[in-house]
Amino acid sequence: ASLFVRTGWGELRAGLTPGAAALETVPMPTGSAYLRLDGGPLAPPYGAAIRTVNAAAGLGPSLVYTTPRIVGLSASASFTPETSYCGIDFCPSDDVANGIASARLDAVFEGALSFDHTFDTVGRVRLGANIALADPASPAFSRDYAAYGLQARWSQNGWNAGLSALWSDNAVSGGRYSAVMTALRYDFGDWSVGAEWAQAGDDHLGEDQTATQFTISRLVGDAFSVAFGLHDIETNLDLNQPLAIENNSRNGAGAFLEIAFSR
Repeated sequence: ASLFVRTGWGELRAGLTPGAAALETVPMPTGSAYLRLDGGPLAPPYGAAIRTVNAAAGLGPSLVYTTPRIVGLSASASFTPETSYCGIDFCPSDDVANGIASARLDAVFEGALSFDHTFDTVGRVRLGANIALADPASPAFSRDYAAYGLQARWSQNGWNAGLSALWSDNAVSGGRYSAVMTALRYDFGDWSVGAEWAQAGDDHLGEDQTATQFTISRLVGDAFSVAFGLHDIETNLDLNQPLAIENNSRNGAGAFLEIAFSR
């Protein structure tokens, strides 16, 4: 449940809602509604490690304030006393060794700035910057958590290009996480073609991942879209890390067909 209030002074949200950093994030021009390289609702095989959305608060109980957009600029701030990453059919277990899968952040402060304006000559430009600071509740993590995100997107005459990046310290010394994702999409009539590339490195898990995806999609009526895509993913693991698994690489390519309802 959540409460939403809009006034001339801005918007106030309270309840189970993403934090300020996620709300102000500029969406990337991906070609698939659900299967994306960068933290989509569905992930391609071995593709879950790449994320550039600064979503430290998860869907925990949050208080979020957003200013009105003035001359293209808007700012948001939020506080989440306790995070939650539980979904409909998934919730991290407290019994997992080292507390990795059950890692929880408390006292999450988030701040974000975004810019959105359409220029006569260069088209629509969207920019975003955000920060999240928190206290780790799991004993497996030894320092305060900090994460920083940046996004940029340009759109004009059917062309859409975007770049998104995230840096985090994983709440451990020497456990830096960094990820970058870029996307290009061209829309013509009911059709769209797109390409995505993403890369992430996690020093804490000893994991590096690079992924590429190509899509073609079409709107069907007013409520449906059909997309076909190809993706290739390469994952390398540092076996010297204590959290590394047996194999030092996981590579794969695949194809998918997606039918999405847009209302």
